[in-house]
This record gives sequence, C-alpha cells and structure tokens, in this order.
Amino acid sequence: MPEFVDLILPLGERIMAQDFFSNGFYQHTRLSDDARGLVVPERAWSGRDFQICYSLKSVERSEVQTDWPWSVRHCATHHAFDIENVRSTWIVVKGNPILKERITSATSARAPPEFSSYDNIENAFAAALSTHMIIVDWSAENWRWYINFLEDKFREITEGAISTDADIPLSPKETEDVFALGPRTNTQNTNQTRKSRPFPFLSAGHKTDTTTTVAEALPPQQFQQKDEKVTHEMSRIARKTKTETVSMKIITLVTLFFLPGTFIATVISTDIIKWNNGKQKYQPGAMHVYLAVCLPFMAATFIFWAAFQWHERRKEHRQREKAEAEV
Repeated sequence: MPEFVDLILPLGERIMAQDFFSNGFYQHTRLSDDARGLVVPERAWSGRDFQICYSLKSVERSEVQTDWPWSVRHCATHHAFDIENVRSTWIVVKGNPILKERITSATSARAPPEFSSYDNIENAFAAALSTHMIIVDWSAENWRWYINFLEDKFREITEGAISTDADIPLSPKETEDVFALGPRTNTQNTNQTRKSRPFPFLSAGHKTDTTTTVAEALPPQQFQQKDEKVTHEMSRIARKTKTETVSMKIITLVTLFFLPGTFIATVISTDIIKWNNGKQKYQPGAMHVYLAVCLPFMAATFIFWAAFQWHERRKEHRQREKAEAEV
C-alpha cells in the first residue's frame, strides 16, 4: 500500500522530531476478480486479498535519558491477508525489537492455537486478529505510569507557587516556566528536555496577605494582551485630561478678566445705591432683596457642583476597578 510510506516517514534518525504527532489507518479490499491485484505464484500471492496499515504510539521507559525516563515510541504496521492461499504478510516497523519478540513468542509452536492455526481461512483470520491485538495491547500499556510521572513533575514545579504568599505577580517568563511542562515526544535523536528555572519571587522576604496561585497565572500571550489594554486605557485618560486642562485654563482666564467689572456693574445697576443730582443714597431694602435672591442661587450652584464631582469620582472608581479586574 502506498499509504504505508506516510506512516513510516516519522521514523528514522532526525535532528528534530517531524510528523511525530501524525497517525493514520488505511485499507484496500480486493476480493472480486475484477479488483484482483498483482499475482505472484512464487510468493503465493493470488491478488485477492485485503490490506490494512496503521500507526500507533505507546510509552516506554528510556535507558538513555536519565532526567526524563519515559519516551513516546512510534510503530507502523502493514498487514495483507490473501484469501485464496490463506497467507498473511506482515511488515512491522519499530525502533526496538519488543514487538518482534512478543509476536514471535505468541506464534511459536508452543503458542496457543488462536495465534498459529492456519489450517483454514477462519482460523487464519482469527490468528491475524490476535496478532493485531498484541500491537494494540502494546499501545495501551504504560500510559497510566507516564501520566503519574507528569503529575509528579508538575507538582514539583508548582507546589511552591501554590503554598507561598507573594506580593510580586507572575511575570510572563515565570508563567511560561509553569506551563512549559507539556506532552513529551522524541525520536532516537530528539532528547531535549524543557526545564523550568526556580521562581525568584518565592523568597522569605516577600510575605504579604496576597496569595498568588497557579490558577491565577496567565499564559504570556494573555499577559501581553492585558498589558496592551491597560496601556491603551492610560493613553486615552491622558489625552482626555490634557484636553480638559487646556479648556479649564481658557475658562479661568476669561472669568478672571471679566469678574471684577461684572460684579461692580451688577451692584451699581441695582437700587442698592442710588445717584440723584450727584448725591449717593444707600437703600437697605434693596440690599435685603438682593441677598435673599442671590444667596439661595449660590447655594444651589455649590450643591450642583458637589453632586457632579461625586458622580465623576464614582465613575472613575468603577473604571479603575474594571481595569484592575481585566489585568
């Protein structure tokens, strides 16, 4: 099957692992005379057969890697079953002989009949399925212990951050160290281990009431996004403050220029002081009316100004809490 080449490409000596996460399953069925394939009597190939090929992965202990004792192994299998000559052809590609030893042991003379009986097509087909189960069983083993090993490694890295109070938040690099522990895969030459550096903020001098946990830590990409949002918000506030400051300066200058003259003109234009034939006459009643009208309006103005200032402070406080929550 040409597709089998795709399954064996991830194998072999490489500097970096490529296509190592790819798996596949392919099948060809040629049971009718019209679909008959290549006929080779010397090899007992009748051309009427069905073929399957697939790739599986498992976890095995590595004797080479001392700091990381587990390695993800790849296996590619091709099987052709000839229904006329009752013959199976196997191609199993793997980096070590563990599957070869298991299949050889299972199909030896002392093996159970379900693995080595080829006296008829039914028994031969059952033996082929039993051989496939050997490969499937190999793929399913050791994953539990590998996951336990990953949990222990992750616990070693994060237990300090979970139990220690810190007044310094996680930086993007420190957060990347926490999340650096991911699935480990390697080929024969890919034995690079990602290591996390110690957390510099977990020292005895950094003790506050604020606890930084791993659950609160964000990946570096999210840290960058939050930082950009905060920077944009601070820039917007700075531009708005600058515009309002310029406007207030202009209003203040105009008010200071006209205020004395306006006050004097207002007092003279009322009946508080009357001028008659060059003589000045003060009217107390007019002063009482002036104060009775002016003072309540002044008080209402100050009350309105205080309410507006209180509303603006509340609005600014809500915006600050929202920005802190996003960070």
